[in-house]
Amino acid sequence: MRVARQWRQLRQLKWHGFSHEKQKPKAGELALFCPACPQPGVNVNLAERNVSDPAWLYSRSLVMDGNFKAEHMFLANPTNEVALTDGLGFMVGDGQYKLHLAKVQDIVHRSDCSNHQAVNQANTSRHKLEATGIGGCACTRHGCFVPHSMVDFQKGGRQMNMDYALCQALGYNTNGINRALTFYDINCQYHKHLDQRVEELPYLDLPWGMEIGKFLCQKFKEVVQGVQDSQHAFDRLSETADDDTLVKWEAEAAAAQDDRLENPSAMDIYEVKMTKAPIRKQQELHLLTRQARWPAGEIHRSAATWLASGITLEEAQVVLLIDVKKLGRRPTDAQKLAIARRHDRLQGQIDEFVRVAVSFLGDQLDEYDKLDLMTMMLDAAELDSAGSSSDDPDRPDDEDRYDTPVEFTPETLVIPLPSNIGIERCAEWGIADLVLQEISLREGQANDALHAIRVNLADKAVLFHTTVRSAKSQARSTHAWARVHSVDKILHLNVQMYSKCRSQLVHLSTDDLLAKLQPLEKADLKATMVVADPNACGQRNSMLAWFWSIDVQGDSTSNDWMNEFYRVHWLRTLALCDRWAEELLLVGREMIWTVDFFLHKSQ
Repeated sequence: MRVARQWRQLRQLKWHGFSHEKQKPKAGELALFCPACPQPGVNVNLAERNVSDPAWLYSRSLVMDGNFKAEHMFLANPTNEVALTDGLGFMVGDGQYKLHLAKVQDIVHRSDCSNHQAVNQANTSRHKLEATGIGGCACTRHGCFVPHSMVDFQKGGRQMNMDYALCQALGYNTNGINRALTFYDINCQYHKHLDQRVEELPYLDLPWGMEIGKFLCQKFKEVVQGVQDSQHAFDRLSETADDDTLVKWEAEAAAAQDDRLENPSAMDIYEVKMTKAPIRKQQELHLLTRQARWPAGEIHRSAATWLASGITLEEAQVVLLIDVKKLGRRPTDAQKLAIARRHDRLQGQIDEFVRVAVSFLGDQLDEYDKLDLMTMMLDAAELDSAGSSSDDPDRPDDEDRYDTPVEFTPETLVIPLPSNIGIERCAEWGIADLVLQEISLREGQANDALHAIRVNLADKAVLFHTTVRSAKSQARSTHAWARVHSVDKILHLNVQMYSKCRSQLVHLSTDDLLAKLQPLEKADLKATMVVADPNACGQRNSMLAWFWSIDVQGDSTSNDWMNEFYRVHWLRTLALCDRWAEELLLVGREMIWTVDFFLHKSQ
């Protein structure tokens, strides 16, 4: 065993050019790093770089992560173990790393992360293990591990371990590189006090002036094709706008690129600028905030969250009922099992909701048996309403539907919400405040559904204008229509959500709100030529549906939605062109750096 290890060490020395040299290898010199990444002194001479090269071209991008399964127990006789390549490969040197761990104090900061394994295991102690895992850094673009940057974990992926790995990785062949980009699944927590930790600890050091921000032949062919396709799409979009509009859009894009680092909101130009009505989450947050100002006894505490969960259950019922009706007469065993599992999961959620409902609705709920006789509003008549099952491409005929067992259909159960109980009975029970809170949440739910419907119809319009009409072959036409049908499925679901929400608002007698939230007609849900082709003949008197101009106050204002989502689409296509152009430049340089890397190693 000892001879075999010595032989492997000699082979490593020979492979890396130290077989006939008296000098000893330095840290990480018995391991190879990514040949396509810029390494000053190896495959890049920064003194000879072009002045026109962008700054991001010569940067180091690293991904940080850990493996919590690579455990290592304490050695029975540690004095008998001799490290032949300590710190010369991918693992860091043991001596200095232990000095760093002994010097640092593990200060546990309050974590804002949600269920990250690295955070959860940070305080896990395993007395029989010398190492509970391993972590390190690798090249983001090509996946090559950085030499002398792999560390052992003692108690999960703590910051003291990853700090040392990051500093070693950023110091490996980065002389002259002043920009680095790191990716870590807990970066939101990790980078909060990184600079402070590096300054305070003697064994941590970052390259001076470096800023940290939050194969190739085949890849080059893909990039060239991507540049051509994106440029073609961009040119076609530019033809649909006049010169003044293009100048305005170009100025917006340039301003966003200049200000995006200091002002992230500058990137909002890539979203649709439309006065948005409050969504359900905003309404729930508003209700929870107002609870603190309401006198005790006049409002049920935490009722907004409970009501929101009930509305979510109703939406899950709608989704499940639609999926059941799509199965057909002869579903497979796998489809039956999937539906049965969803039935069981939904029934458990409903049981928990009803159990908590007693604390809000009182003991009267147990004596009220009307809910047992009710069925869900989404029945066959409603499925045949505006834009629903008749327009759904995947809906089977009535005779082909799969009939689920009647005794276990949680998607048809009635959720005990004020809209299902009735406002008169709610007044008798003393829960009138729950009615007002549900109305507010239902308004947010309706706004969510209408926003999704607008997005779906806009997507269909763009698909018709840019994909379906331009398809010149059967294959392209089939592919284009498949994308349209995919959007239709989502549109069908959002229409059912809105119809269910509006029917519940009818039960709550909200006349003012219902005047704004009108019923949906089939004619409203078509991607008409007004949207798909505004220059088509015969469209002078055509108008968009009411929900395209809905706003917070319910005013019907004129909003050029077509120009708006074409503006967003144009800006996004411009960003896509720029991204492919940057990729073409970067991949071309990576090909040169790869050749120079191997030439350097051969010498």
